[in-house]
Amino acid sequence: MARASTTSLIAAIVLVAGACSAKPTPDAAVPRLKSTLSRVDASLASGNYTLARTTLTSLIAQTQTALQDGKLSQEQADRIQAAAGRLLSQLPDPPTHTPPSTTPATPPPSKNAPPDDNGD
Repeated sequence: MARASTTSLIAAIVLVAGACSAKPTPDAAVPRLKSTLSRVDASLASGNYTLARTTLTSLIAQTQTALQDGKLSQEQADRIQAAAGRLLSQLPDPPTHTPPSTTPATPPPSKNAPPDDNGD
């Protein structure tokens, strides 16, 4: 994911959400959103997509809380959540971790084992 497009999308989350509203911009109404966006940006810049995914999920939840508290309009919340959702969908899939097998390896034959049918 290119750094410039990531930064542009994150900036758009804040700018677009406040562009068509009489209310203050979301980052002014809810300063926590700005710090969360900064953490998203930093995690993307460092390539830590797992942290970016977690932080974007937190941004969506913070936006919902701010909407319920009357700090954001429905339009602002919808735009922030839609932009965050688009960014989430562009992140690489998280690595899948396959747990080690618990099946024991086949033990070598014992030296004291009885001979097989071939007469060994």
